Amino acid sequence: MLRLSELINLELPDMSLSARSIRVKHGKGDKERIVFMGKRLTKAMQEWLHVRGHHIGEERLFVTRGGYKLDPRNVPGSSSAWQRKLR
Repeated sequence: MLRLSELINLELPDMSLSARSIRVKHGKGDKERIVFMGKRLTKAMQEWLHVRGHHIGEERLFVTRGGYKLDPRNVPGSSSAWQRKLR
């Protein structure tokens, strides 16, 4: 599972749709780990990349509509939804 802070700090190169994996570079204890995605999450991530578009200058995987980094205070309840998809 991913913590909210890990989720909002993911960058585009951290995700591999072909390997169905996400590389968490700075997890708990500043450790790196790989989290594998199920088929549903992989499909959802493909759809998200289409919606996300290309925001020049922002490498974060999850950005606001304006292309800026997400603020964890503005993402209530989202981590639990993602945790369910990761299972």
